[in-house]
Amino acid sequence: IILHFNITVTVLAIFHDLHVDSKLYALVFGESVLNDAVAIVLYSSILTYSPYSGEGEGVFDAAALFRSIGIFIGIFIGSFAIGCLMGLLTALISLFVINIENSYIT
Repeated sequence: IILHFNITVTVLAIFHDLHVDSKLYALVFGESVLNDAVAIVLYSSILTYSPYSGEGEGVFDAAALFRSIGIFIGIFIGSFAIGCLMGLLTALISLFVINIENSYIT
C-alpha cells in the first residue's frame, strides 16, 4: 500500500515556516495520520474479504462480508486501545517529569 503523505508534509512545512498556530498544525497532522490509518484498515479488510469469497468473482458472499467487518472492528478496537494506552503513558510520564522539574525549582 502506498500512502500519500507528500501533500501533508508540504502543508506542514509551510505551516512551520509561517509559524502557524500549533493547534492548527496538530489538527492537520492528526487528520493526516487518521486518513492513513483508515486507508490501511480498509485495505486490509478488503484483502481479507477476497479469499473468503469462495463462489468466484462478482458473487456476493455474506459470510465473507461479515468476516471483513469483524476484522475491521477488531483492528479498530485494538488500535484504539493501543492509542489510549500510549496517550495515558505519555501523560503519566509528562506529569512525572513536570513534578520533578517543579521540585527542583522550589
